[in-house]
Amino acid sequence: MLCAYYRGRVSFTEMMYMPLDYINALYKIAEERQRAELKKQEEEAAKGNKNYIPDSAAEQLQDDMEEALT
Repeated sequence: MLCAYYRGRVSFTEMMYMPLDYINALYKIAEERQRAELKKQEEEAAKGNKNYIPDSAAEQLQDDMEEALT
């Protein structure tokens, strides 16, 4: 899950050699960001903003576009 969340930033091999404290910290950061994103998405839906794109979807689109160009 963490390698998928931090795709392009942290490789699986790097994760294997990280101390467990670092992995736990990365997991906690990812979890907090997902909660904040979900809260923001719910707020935008309550406002009626149908054109809102979540940050993770925007990052995924950017990664896909970069991958397509290389």
